[in-house]
Amino acid sequence: IIPMDAVLAERALQLAADHALRGADAVYAAVAIEAGHMLVSLDHEHLTRLTSVMTVKTPTDVLAALTS
Repeated sequence: IIPMDAVLAERALQLAADHALRGADAVYAAVAIEAGHMLVSLDHEHLTRLTSVMTVKTPTDVLAALTS
């Protein structure tokens, strides 16, 4: 569990503004960035709008990499 503090909220707000994301979508991205992890998502906005700031992969891509 990661608490939503002011720093995380600000990061989510900036991601939403910069990349035209909805609130929850921006929070998911902010959590992944803060944790230093890629974002695994089927959300089209994540997959198309965030590639310049973080690694975003589909579950299929991750599974394929794990099994190859």
